[in-house]
Amino acid sequence: MKRRIPAKWVRIVRKHIDRLRAAENFGDFLKLNPGHPEALKGKNRGEYSLRVTGNVRLILLPVDSGDAVMICEEIEIEGVLNINGLLNELICLNSGK
Repeated sequence: MKRRIPAKWVRIVRKHIDRLRAAENFGDFLKLNPGHPEALKGKNRGEYSLRVTGNVRLILLPVDSGDAVMICEEIEIEGVLNINGLLNELICLNSGK
């Protein structure tokens, strides 16, 4: 089943994507501090989250890892994650996933 995301989320996600495109590399993007970026832990180690709303995060996966992540020029968007209560559901943004 495909999930639609609210228009407000779409506007914020687009703003984050525009900022990603404008940055020279991922490290420069993180310095802007858009959406309070956080490095994820555990099974999601290597991914980053950006706030879309209080309970919703945009999940990013830098293509490079380790020290190279800060100079990474390619990012995969994993989807939008609702972390509200027990619901922990990844809503994919592209149809290829």
